[in-house]
Amino acid sequence: MLHFNKKEVFTTGTPISILKSTTTSEIDTHTHDFIELVYIKSGSGYHKIDDMEFEVKKGDLLFINYGKTHSFHSDKGFHLYDILLTPRFMSEELVNSENAIDLLSLNCFESFSTFSNMPKISFSADEIVFVENMISEMEKEYYSKPRGYEQALKGYITVLLIHIFRKMEKSNILGKEKKIPSEILEYLDNNYNEKITVNTLAERCFYNPSYFSRIFSETYGMSITDYVLEKRFEKACSLLASTDMTIEKIAAKSGFRDGGAIFRYFKKRLGITPAEYRKSKNQQ
Repeated sequence: MLHFNKKEVFTTGTPISILKSTTTSEIDTHTHDFIELVYIKSGSGYHKIDDMEFEVKKGDLLFINYGKTHSFHSDKGFHLYDILLTPRFMSEELVNSENAIDLLSLNCFESFSTFSNMPKISFSADEIVFVENMISEMEKEYYSKPRGYEQALKGYITVLLIHIFRKMEKSNILGKEKKIPSEILEYLDNNYNEKITVNTLAERCFYNPSYFSRIFSETYGMSITDYVLEKRFEKACSLLASTDMTIEKIAAKSGFRDGGAIFRYFKKRLGITPAEYRKSKNQQ
């Protein structure tokens, strides 16, 4: 299976790419580490994302999140526009306010499968005119690269996405609750022993860091830092009770900076040292 990465696609350093292509049969199964918006300008066929396949036609716009596996096939062929966006473009360049964040968060992308079982929207005849004009202007800016073209592209893509997500809201595709995507918790649960920053997590779900921190706290009743510390503490407790590893090794395995850090956390949390915790567990 093919895999495309950001370095191969965004060679000019601009975190957005616009491609126009025609295929007469199929596009092989592939995956990538960037966001892909596919607009079907003409033709019809089938699009498969992971294990889900559905029909697409002129006027459909598809959202393909990074890490997804997908492919196209058609008997008649497609005329496609691909708008490729890096997560950094989404999180740092487009998100400038909480209102925008509500529209441009990963929750919007993931909510397709939750609420409609289909990561696409279909535009009406009038909307097709608007969308195709917008994409056409973006294409001109991207390929001619006049002075200020990057700012122009940011403006166009912002307007286009807001239009798209407004349509989704009217169709009740988007959920109303503000929530942290499950992928973030999975990432934390699998990487709590690594260095984790709010900025890194926020970029993964396209929130700005301060807003992400607030929503995380509102959702889970604790800060991101406390959540990570809790995971590290649980791991340390497990290793203390089930192994004879040194405190330094346990600190490294569970994500604490060193033996001193794990010592201080246990004293603060339990009022005893890690060694005393291990002794109490061995006596049970």
